[in-house]
Amino acid sequence: MSRFELSAKSLHKLTWVHPGLVSVVEHAITICPIDFGISCGVRGVEQQRALVQAEASKTIESKHLIQADGFGHAVDLIAYIHDRISLEVPLYDYIATARRASLFEVKLSEMLKIRWGGAWHIASIDDVDEDVETAAHEYIARKLEQHERPHMDAQHFELTSFDK
Repeated sequence: MSRFELSAKSLHKLTWVHPGLVSVVEHAITICPIDFGISCGVRGVEQQRALVQAEASKTIESKHLIQADGFGHAVDLIAYIHDRISLEVPLYDYIATARRASLFEVKLSEMLKIRWGGAWHIASIDDVDEDVETAAHEYIARKLEQHERPHMDAQHFELTSFDK
């Protein structure tokens, strides 16, 4: 069992995020060996436009926006090492692994499909046959074979489908 829990600030950022995704995040922090928080839950259209204009996001139709069901379908996480923010990609492999385990442990793997921004080519993190690091390497290799720059967004997790 992890010694970590989400802060009040992180929990507040989960307001208006799909309840299933929130459940997975809340459970993942309890089993993850890396401390993390929420850097972004729901964002507004103007904020999303500014991110696209700054090339910090790829689409104006972000799952961080409120969707037709009234919830945001994405969260961005931030890893902490000794209370300091870290963007080291291997840390996010641990978080993705915990997120994947959480889907099964909270019995949501049949209802939720969650895509990880470290392996965009896989529709749901529970479809990863190998470890998440290998999946990330496969994504990078595919993009390079296509002569495209990989868009690594290891902090990002989004719902791709869900049962009501």
